[in-house]
Amino acid sequence: MMNPIEAAIALAVRAHTGQMDEDGFPHIVHCMEVFHRVQVVFEEHEFRGYPATKYTQEEILIASILHDTVEDSPITLDQIEEEFGKNVRDIVDSVSRRVESDGSKEFYRDFIYRAKENAGGLIIKYADLTHNYSRSVKIKKASWRNKLQYKYGIALTVLNDTSNPTWEQASYSVQTEGGVKHYRIADPNGKEIEITEEEFNALVKKKTDA
Repeated sequence: MMNPIEAAIALAVRAHTGQMDEDGFPHIVHCMEVFHRVQVVFEEHEFRGYPATKYTQEEILIASILHDTVEDSPITLDQIEEEFGKNVRDIVDSVSRRVESDGSKEFYRDFIYRAKENAGGLIIKYADLTHNYSRSVKIKKASWRNKLQYKYGIALTVLNDTSNPTWEQASYSVQTEGGVKHYRIADPNGKEIEITEEEFNALVKKKTDA
């Protein structure tokens, strides 16, 4: 009989069979890399004496293996709960981007906020994004590679910055072109857009006052 970790690996293998990533590896390799990175986080937390969460390490590790199953396969949250319990379901839900009633995807910004609010989701999403960022260099199409790196970088700042910046605060920048200043932020789905100087200054002030 398989233990819960082995059962999660078996389910992830079934869910992601035939799925290949842009780095040329089967998607299950990414799932196991995220699992490994979460293990490393636990080792560091134990060394530094970080407080425990309401989830067990095993529950978070199981969720790390299954973090893409709901998004990328017919596997449902109900199935995950039936096999692994409500805590694993809640963690996987926090790192699964939802589909709205009109068929559109949840804003990426709001998805990152949800992951951050869940103690297990925060660890997993950080591990997921660091791996995705590291392998994005293998994406041949420069425009797509740059877009993903921009979005991932903002998301990692939102997750990891102890000052708790908003998505907009984590993404704002000032660029001078032809002697003219341009103020830019990421929109809710991670696309760089231009804003007015007044809007920019308001964001800076809110971050300074926080």
